[in-house]
Amino acid sequence: MDLKAFLMERVLTQAEEEYLVSQRFLGEDKQPAPFLLCPIGETEHDLLRRACMRDGKIDVSDYLAGLVCACVKRPDLRDAALQKSWGVLGEQDLIRKMLLPGEYAGLLKRVQALCGFDVEEDPLREQIKNASGGATGN
Repeated sequence: MDLKAFLMERVLTQAEEEYLVSQRFLGEDKQPAPFLLCPIGETEHDLLRRACMRDGKIDVSDYLAGLVCACVKRPDLRDAALQKSWGVLGEQDLIRKMLLPGEYAGLLKRVQALCGFDVEEDPLREQIKNASGGATGN
């Protein structure tokens, strides 16, 4: 495999996707309105992790809510009118107030998958081993 496979212009980009979080959010057409999700890159992810550090440890609740908020593009969780309608101030408070616990868990699972956290290591390791003639570096 040559270096060209790793050049930025050759890498497949992960597109935005619509995800139906809940049947409760209805558009003007009375149909369920999906959220629009987009993955974040490692640079933004690193900033998020650092922002969630408390006394040398990561605040998991804030980190997960921050990850969800960073990946949700619609609705615009930063919109002041939306926050006001729910009686909150801030993206994380808004997403927590808008969603039921199961809805939040489902959205979080989808966001994590979109960001690559659901990748199984063993199948990838097998693919690499097979492609490289058996050497995995372990």
